[in-house]
Amino acid sequence: MEVSKGNILKKVNIAGEIIIYLFAFSMFIDSKLTMKIGYVLQGLSLIKIGLDYKNIKLKGKEIYLTFIIILIIGIIFNFISTNGDGVNKFMDRNLKFFNGIMLILFIDNWKKLKNLLYIIIVGSLLLSFDIINNSKYVKLDFIRKRGILTVATGFTISYWLEILKNYKDKKKWGEIIICFFINLYLLKGVGYSDSRMGFLVIIGTVGIYLLYIIWKLKFDFKKIVGIFLAGCIILSLFYVVAPPQFKSEIKTSFQTKNNFSNEARLIMWQGSLDAFYSSPIIGVGSAVSDTQPFVIKAAEKMNRSKNLNDAFIRRKAFGEAHSIYFNFLSQTGLLIIGYLYLLFYLIPKRFLKSQRNEILSGCFFGGVCFLLYGITWSVWGYYGVVQNFFQILLSMMIVASELKKEEF
Repeated sequence: MEVSKGNILKKVNIAGEIIIYLFAFSMFIDSKLTMKIGYVLQGLSLIKIGLDYKNIKLKGKEIYLTFIIILIIGIIFNFISTNGDGVNKFMDRNLKFFNGIMLILFIDNWKKLKNLLYIIIVGSLLLSFDIINNSKYVKLDFIRKRGILTVATGFTISYWLEILKNYKDKKKWGEIIICFFINLYLLKGVGYSDSRMGFLVIIGTVGIYLLYIIWKLKFDFKKIVGIFLAGCIILSLFYVVAPPQFKSEIKTSFQTKNNFSNEARLIMWQGSLDAFYSSPIIGVGSAVSDTQPFVIKAAEKMNRSKNLNDAFIRRKAFGEAHSIYFNFLSQTGLLIIGYLYLLFYLIPKRFLKSQRNEILSGCFFGGVCFLLYGITWSVWGYYGVVQNFFQILLSMMIVASELKKEEF
């Protein structure tokens, strides 16, 4: 019996959708599993493209073409500048946008987006449970757990604040109440993750969301006050559910003396600036061996303490900036302009021009959370599974931006 091309394509689409769900969930439990599922997804994507290439239209073309241009230029820059495996490192960190493209191939309606929403929420709850109870169910290291949970919490809080606009619809109250308690539990997990930056990022994300609401609602006083109060309540409860030790550590967030973590970042950032000054056009390369000499020299020059000198100079424990922006600057020079254009212009432009809905807003502000978190953590490359999550949220936002609001 001859199998038609249409039947094969239908089965590939079903399989691809299921694999996307598994890929999204795996990010919360095991990065190695995510990689293995990603290989399967790549195979299915190639089959779909081969069978249906005439009907495939890439959504978010302006965003993904910019990713490709950055990838090509970055490879050329690294080929010239690196003294190590900079080309391979750069490619590994900057090919993750293909995960978003693969999602777009198989996720094409509100029902599938809703399914992804539920998967992200369940994965976030599992991750929060693991951190609070130290259960060891999740196979991610602690730094990756913190990054993913922080971004997921920003996503769910923004989603919740967005559905509050429908408070007059009694059918929405069940979802509003459930999301409220989900947010509380995720915030508790962020507190137990002992991430000061996570706390600041959540505050920053909610603050940016409130500024957006003031602009979007055109100063509708009642709605603005209601959402503002909701934001203040959830942030206040964040502090309440956090463990006592975390509350005391929050107060040290901006100390630049007698604080190893903060002082170490100042040294790494200075080293990254020195690397940029040495090669401002193409950067020094994306390998640790390219940037670490500058970090070590910065530590020697600043000479802040014996412990810091021991960590940086003798043990060579730090080799990059612990910041996606300083890493962009030092490793690829002026290519940072392309990154900033993409992340802070093209993506917000698409969001602001789209019809507003809960998933769209949740994904965008989850992305904002990622970009804020990246100020002090290398979540673009060194903790790449967090970037995978960002790419999934970005592709979900792109799909949501091109679907009709009436279908939501």
